[in-house]
Amino acid sequence: MTDANMRNKANNTAPENKIQSLERRLEETKRKQRAAEMVAQELKQLYDDAIVSRYQLPKQGKPRTKKRGSFYRVAFGDTHGASLDPKAWKAFVGDMQRLQPMQLIHLGDIVDCGGWLAQHQTMGYLAEVETSYADDINAANQMLDQLQAVCPKAEIHAIEGNHDMRVEKWCISQTLRHNLDAEYLTKLLSPQALTHLNKRGIKYYKRNECHSGLKNNSGSFVIGNCAFTHPQRASKHHASRMASDWGMNVVYGHTHRRDYYPASDARGRSWAAWSPGCLCVTRKYWHHTENFQHNQGYHLQIVQPNEQFLGINIPIIDGVSYLSDLISG
Repeated sequence: MTDANMRNKANNTAPENKIQSLERRLEETKRKQRAAEMVAQELKQLYDDAIVSRYQLPKQGKPRTKKRGSFYRVAFGDTHGASLDPKAWKAFVGDMQRLQPMQLIHLGDIVDCGGWLAQHQTMGYLAEVETSYADDINAANQMLDQLQAVCPKAEIHAIEGNHDMRVEKWCISQTLRHNLDAEYLTKLLSPQALTHLNKRGIKYYKRNECHSGLKNNSGSFVIGNCAFTHPQRASKHHASRMASDWGMNVVYGHTHRRDYYPASDARGRSWAAWSPGCLCVTRKYWHHTENFQHNQGYHLQIVQPNEQFLGINIPIIDGVSYLSDLISG
């Protein structure tokens, strides 16, 4: 081979060697890149695991049981005498037999007092004249008899409702506002007298009297950390109005509508207003012009020894109580 041929071959081999060298370096670089990516992924996974471990959820603990010394308090109302719903009442009494509450509060309207006692009724309205006052009293007495039979140790309170007060208003009008005669007639005919609340040991809270130091809310009283009342009015969103007006825990009747509204203030205090609904037949009363949306049920409080409590409205729908869906055993 001549010198010229050797030089030409060397010249051709140099670029090939350079290309091969670059290819090897490129391949090496890619290998290092893949290895670095794997290391990066492993480091990221380790980092993620370390971050997650700082926020692990605690292990499941034992379910909380009822504290020793705690008890049940039940508020119900708007039974309306002979308008009491038999199916709803049967469900309620069954629950009371099971719960054995320490305290029972009737939120008002023990009787209905329709007919001649309901002076606001119009000529065309007859729904509240289907039963008599005698029927109301008979039904109310049977109701209280059953309640005291299944809860013989319960402390019972009853609030005078606007329907209960109809008798007193009638007595005042019949005696032409003669105070002594009106008072005498009321003692003879009032629901309080005819249902024998004093003999039964049931404390009664008159609608025109103040109790528990409540200066602006007559006919109401306080037990522990909660007030109980039969308000003078009703509105579409009445629970929020009650929470705002009272500024403390309050359970109320009158509206026949199950409702609840929690509230708090800038100082961190919190409270709520509850309406459990009614136990009477749900129907449209004289003053309702819209969908009345009545509900049946009662209010249950699980009260701790320090008077802190959990309040729950228990629905009764078509004669079926939903207590068993909340409490087992």
